[in-house]
Amino acid sequence: MRSLIRKPSLKKSFKARTTGRAKRAVKKAIVPGYGQKGMGIANPKRALYNKTYNATSIDALKTLKNIKSSKIRPDEISSDGFYEMKKLGWFGKKVSENDLKPSDLPVKLEVSIEEENNKRINTKTGYRVFVQSKINQANSAFLKSITPHREKNQKDVLIDYINPRFYFGLMAYRMGEYELAEQQLFKLVYLMPKANRLLAMLYRKEKRYHDAYLVIKEGQQSTVAQHLYTLSLISDEEILKAKELADNRQKNDKSKLHISMFENLRK
Repeated sequence: MRSLIRKPSLKKSFKARTTGRAKRAVKKAIVPGYGQKGMGIANPKRALYNKTYNATSIDALKTLKNIKSSKIRPDEISSDGFYEMKKLGWFGKKVSENDLKPSDLPVKLEVSIEEENNKRINTKTGYRVFVQSKINQANSAFLKSITPHREKNQKDVLIDYINPRFYFGLMAYRMGEYELAEQQLFKLVYLMPKANRLLAMLYRKEKRYHDAYLVIKEGQQSTVAQHLYTLSLISDEEILKAKELADNRQKNDKSKLHISMFENLRK
């Protein structure tokens, strides 16, 4: 009778990764359907044996690998679940552990709405409120984003900083709280192109066309985005369109931003 724990064989393991791999590649090229799921029907007796054997025995090496990969060193995580990162920075700015905590985000966000011409309106701000499913979607993404990553590297720590602020900004935007949304999204001007686009959309609804142009233009200068969001970088065409719209709407423009506000973000 076979034992519960499979006996490791270095010889068989090595062979499976060398000559065995080559043979499987040849068979896959010649035999139709070889190696694909469901092909056990060609040899049902062997398929049944393998399935039973895998279900009733344990791979000792695989178990050890899983235990090793799931361990977290005590010095990799702080007591409250946020990772220590003392060398992280963008545009020369050093970011401390406290900067990574979403302590600047409100704990709860509630608004009162009213129906007007088949539209949901925020009674406090007068801006449109999205349907509840869209708000719930943003809220779920926000709740997921405030759980830090297990990996300790610059990319994950940056994402732990960016995502909570973006999704809270998105949720506030969808609830008609434009000021709250702007507060969070503006922090991401040099970090996340998606935040720039959402902020520009918000500004256009407030008739702040030059502000929309500024956040798009400045967002293209982000060195962080070039590493994190290579597929969604701001294009020259987007900047030209934003500039053209700002030039055409100068008379009704209600922009508030000054270029110095962006300089403060880069310090």
